[in-house]
Amino acid sequence: MERSDEFLRDARILLDSGSYSSCISRSYYAAFHGAKAVLFRLGHDRKSHHAVWSAFGKHVAKPGLMDKGFHSGGLDLFFEPLGKRLPAA
Repeated sequence: MERSDEFLRDARILLDSGSYSSCISRSYYAAFHGAKAVLFRLGHDRKSHHAVWSAFGKHVAKPGLMDKGFHSGGLDLFFEPLGKRLPAA
């Protein structure tokens, strides 16, 4: 969670300075590393972004261990800068 906390602190600084695009990027990485940490605690080690969000949905959001909004929020931050739309759930 240390990396997640670091990216979140950076995002706040960037937001306060008006660097909104960079703030979104740092916010995504805060969510990504937070998701990785939760998965690791559950015994799932994933590296790629796609694998992390897929496993997070399967092992955390779908069984109800966390609000599904955390999963979809991370996916929104991942897909929207790429110009892609989220598939309908």
